[in-house]
Amino acid sequence: MDRLAFFGAVFFSLILALNGGMSSAPIAARKGYSPRLGALAGALTGLFGSLIPALVVRQVSGAEALVVLGALAGGIGALTLLWRLAPSRDAQRGVLPSGASLQRNIVARHTRGAIAQTLFVLSIAVALLALATLLWTIINKTVGLTAVQYNVEPGALTLTSFDPGAAPGEAAPEDIPTLLVENVHPVRLRELVLEQVAGAKPKAWPELLDQPVSVVLEGHDFPADLAETPVSALEPAQAADLLARNLDAEGLQVLLASEAGRALSMMSEAEIAARLAEGASAGRLQRLALARVAGVRMDDGEVPSEPVAQVLDGYTYPEALADTPFNQLTVAESAALLVANLERADLEDAVLDALDTRELDDLSERELGAITAANVRKALLRVAILKDVAGAAESTWPDLSGQPLNVLLKGKDFPAALAETSFSQIDEQQAADILVRNLDRDALITLLMNEVVQAQVVKSWPLWNSLTERSAIEADQQARFPRAELQWRSWVSADFLTSPLDPRKPDMTGIRPALIGSLLIIAITILVAFPVGVGAAIYLEEYAGRSRLNQIIQTNINNLAGVPSIIYGMLGLAIFVRSLEAFTSGRVVGGGAANGRTVLSAGFTLALLILPLIIINAQEAIRAVPGSLRQASYGLGATKWQTIWHHVLPYAMPGILTGTILAISRAIGETAPLILVGGATYLTRDPEGPFSIFTALPLLIYRWTTLPQDEFRHAAAAAIIVLLVMLISLNSIAIILRNRLSRRLS
Repeated sequence: MDRLAFFGAVFFSLILALNGGMSSAPIAARKGYSPRLGALAGALTGLFGSLIPALVVRQVSGAEALVVLGALAGGIGALTLLWRLAPSRDAQRGVLPSGASLQRNIVARHTRGAIAQTLFVLSIAVALLALATLLWTIINKTVGLTAVQYNVEPGALTLTSFDPGAAPGEAAPEDIPTLLVENVHPVRLRELVLEQVAGAKPKAWPELLDQPVSVVLEGHDFPADLAETPVSALEPAQAADLLARNLDAEGLQVLLASEAGRALSMMSEAEIAARLAEGASAGRLQRLALARVAGVRMDDGEVPSEPVAQVLDGYTYPEALADTPFNQLTVAESAALLVANLERADLEDAVLDALDTRELDDLSERELGAITAANVRKALLRVAILKDVAGAAESTWPDLSGQPLNVLLKGKDFPAALAETSFSQIDEQQAADILVRNLDRDALITLLMNEVVQAQVVKSWPLWNSLTERSAIEADQQARFPRAELQWRSWVSADFLTSPLDPRKPDMTGIRPALIGSLLIIAITILVAFPVGVGAAIYLEEYAGRSRLNQIIQTNINNLAGVPSIIYGMLGLAIFVRSLEAFTSGRVVGGGAANGRTVLSAGFTLALLILPLIIINAQEAIRAVPGSLRQASYGLGATKWQTIWHHVLPYAMPGILTGTILAISRAIGETAPLILVGGATYLTRDPEGPFSIFTALPLLIYRWTTLPQDEFRHAAAAAIIVLLVMLISLNSIAIILRNRLSRRLS
């Protein structure tokens, strides 16, 4: 049996079983049988009288429609036969029952009441269970473990960074060599001599390091006593002195600033090997080599004593180490094995595993500025200045790029030497310095996290799985995302509420444009629908007569309350988006959007949607006002309008607000009308008024639930919670107003 036909047959069987139980109890009582047994017989007759014919028709015909019709006809026929063919054992005499007959009729009524009460309790239980399931499903998607992977590890930014001691360009030239010696690795200082003084490319460094200074720096300034010294044998102070002799003051300033913010990705393999040899133990590096090269994890066990050739069979290693026991490798030899066998990204991960690094929170503002200048693109630095320092609107950025800093940053802190410099001409160091002068540490760290570190959720798990399957999740994360780390995450956060939409990064996206759009739309909806709906209800109840026309109007209002919302969307598209485009787009006031797909059109469309609901509920509330209240007002000389305004409306307002609450609850979650009137599913900028293009929370939720990434579904669950909170907040305001009015009346 087809699934649809099966559910149809079962549905009609249950309906007829219920009808048989309710109807057979009084019939059994009238014919002299026990009402309870009659109800049971009727229920079983309706159930099996429907299912058996459905199965028979399925075997004979197979047509789905005939199966459902067979269930319906069979159940009705079986109940009819039961009621007609059951003999009367105690026929009722007289008009009213008495004696045993009366007792059976009372039991029959109690039986029907018990059945109705049971159905009511079951329906409430099912509704509560469905609501609890819905809330759990949403919460289950909103909180859970996530595998977070960084585009750049924070430790990679802080491993070699240091505080330059002064703003860019303001360090004393005589102090720069000392700062370089104290903070830059000796290997890096020798590389700087080759790069900055000799002008050699990195590929030539290994060959030049073994040559004497007189050959490498021919034509440059160097002490005579270093002429025959190989570059690789230079002491840090000697290398720094060579840099100071051959670079001008500006070059030294730039060098200091760039080295202060240098990241791990800019480090040569030679420096990496040297830092590993100096900063990690032999056992640690041996275990790293086993794990990263051979794929054998030995966090706590003993390092194998087999020869290197056996342990690293198939991998690269110096021939001289072939017979060396693996557990006797020196730190330099273990570091060399890592460098020789690992890809660059894996090598950097190994460095971060082996060496201790500082957190961004532990750095000074000057050090954060140096890292920012070295690792954030100049365009992004300028954007940060315009947005976070100057506080300029995005639409004005193109006009501000040519302005001097003393105009653009009036009232802000910036170097006096740059006062007349055009904003478009500042470099990375200068831009970072302006940010350091005007932003606090948290803002600088946030900039680095967003633009450089770029934490990305690569995998997420629901709350229940996170609580019950933690071990399996950790194993899955280690196997699929070894560079990621597990973090608990709540997808509902302050950043989620205040950030713009990002269609590419579900973990970074926010709902601010949709939240503002929803609030603007619902505000317009209430401002239009409430006064119009209440006014229409007053007219229909207090002024309109019982003419044929008014009856037709009332019937149409009642019918409109049940029209599907998508029909209202089509109506809004035809009237507000197209016919009234000049008004809804804002062209009549000299601005606005290019077409009528605006907040105003959406608000008017939803106002039409809830207008019948408000009218009907307001009519019922006005109708419930006692007529004596009106007569008393008239008796005191009040006019009809005075009576309505001062007596009828205040008395009816609690009921009117109740109907309005229900109407708003429907409007705030509608999606189909907003799609038809042109709501955008992705809009990165905020609506600026009623004539702006828009998006809304229901549109966003609808879009996110259709995307394949699990992270977007988590974001959709978070948006649902925000939508529910917004709905409850708006309804709470209306309920508070209703209760206050009720107390005043009482």
